[in-house]
Amino acid sequence: MQVYRQGLVRKAKALKVAVSRGLKPSLNSNHGKNLESYSLKTSHK
Repeated sequence: MQVYRQGLVRKAKALKVAVSRGLKPSLNSNHGKNLESYSLKTSHK
């Protein structure tokens, strides 16, 4: 499970770099939602 999670983290970091370089569109560009604010609303404390 740890290897799978590391793969997901690596993929997420690569996507972040691609978006910052303008190679890929932002995932939230089509929906107008900020993913960080969404995760804050849905997180349980």
